Amino acid sequence: MVCKWDLEVGYRQTLAYAYIIVDCAGFFSNIWVLQVVWPLLFSKSFRIPKSIMFYIVVLCFSDLCTMIGLIFVILDMIRGMWIFGEIACDVYLLVEACNKFFPPFIVVLISRTCYKTVCQDAIERKKASSMNVSGSNTFAVFQTAIALAIVLAIVLPHLLYSGTLDIIVAHDNITMTATYLLRCSFLPPPVAEMFFDIISFIVSYFIPLIGTIYYFVSVPLFLKKRAENSIAWSRYKF
Repeated sequence: MVCKWDLEVGYRQTLAYAYIIVDCAGFFSNIWVLQVVWPLLFSKSFRIPKSIMFYIVVLCFSDLCTMIGLIFVILDMIRGMWIFGEIACDVYLLVEACNKFFPPFIVVLISRTCYKTVCQDAIERKKASSMNVSGSNTFAVFQTAIALAIVLAIVLPHLLYSGTLDIIVAHDNITMTATYLLRCSFLPPPVAEMFFDIISFIVSYFIPLIGTIYYFVSVPLFLKKRAENSIAWSRYKF
């Protein structure tokens, strides 16, 4: 007869194999994108704004951090417990929390760049599309640093409630011994958890959604208005 523990181990291993496939696909995809985009970032003949290329590179590195964190999750599933210690647990949970907030910020910056390169004047278009790391114009790098600073300010309190936790999985009343499993967990009190969930929703979903919609809707509206003005001017001219 198959015991409950064997079923749980089998389930964890199956899930771990699925995560391995996802992790390998993630590593391959991001490395492929990087090897395509990285040379274009420093190409003088490529016409797509360099800032967008830079943001794509940042997203790839952010996603690679997630893929690295997934390795810890896979090993945790296979072993059935956390084996990397308290510091590694804190770092893993911090990176995981950052990746809930940081990519949406970068997506908004990409949307904003697209908007400014189409709808703004020549000076603003040049400022938004430039990414000259070796010179004085480091606007894209500066915006990314500001976004990262905001994210770190949000998630650093996360460390107060992160860490390893001993869980009793078996207890022998005769020998008075217990079997423990070490888990890496984020266990805030209910009020702090509710507050963190609200902040997560507002910062990582609501604000990026509003910003992305605004910038993407503004572009066709601007182009429509400019087309109407061009038609009106042509009629007036003739």
